[in-house]
Amino acid sequence: MPTNHGNKVYHQVALSPDEDWVHNYRVPDVVLFRRAHRKYLQSAFCHGPCTVAVEIRSPNDETYEKLGFYAELEVPEVWVIDRDSKQLEIHVLDDGSYREQSSDRYGWLRSEAVNVMMKHTKKSLTFQIVGDKASRRTLPE
Repeated sequence: MPTNHGNKVYHQVALSPDEDWVHNYRVPDVVLFRRAHRKYLQSAFCHGPCTVAVEIRSPNDETYEKLGFYAELEVPEVWVIDRDSKQLEIHVLDDGSYREQSSDRYGWLRSEAVNVMMKHTKKSLTFQIVGDKASRRTLPE
């Protein structure tokens, strides 16, 4: 059985800096919060960083334009998932900007922020908590 490590998943949460939360915000498709980052969560707004922002990328959308905003908020990771192919990218905050993480020799990407491994295979994504093969799930099934 997968173990709950205190992580929470939400959607429709606006991320914003404290000083201008009414006018300056972005709404990722999904946000993940570890316990330490949940202190910033205020109902439908988060005044500060989440642990992971997830963007589902559609053709001609603004996913990559949001990376600078997320970096300013110090969001540790941004996952970009292509809507059609399910191809996954993990962007890791490194000295104020994002670098795209490389997969290991087996094709797995590892999220250090939430201790999850992910792998893209033929229009699906497989997820697994690191070290817990019983937690492995593939979407869509």
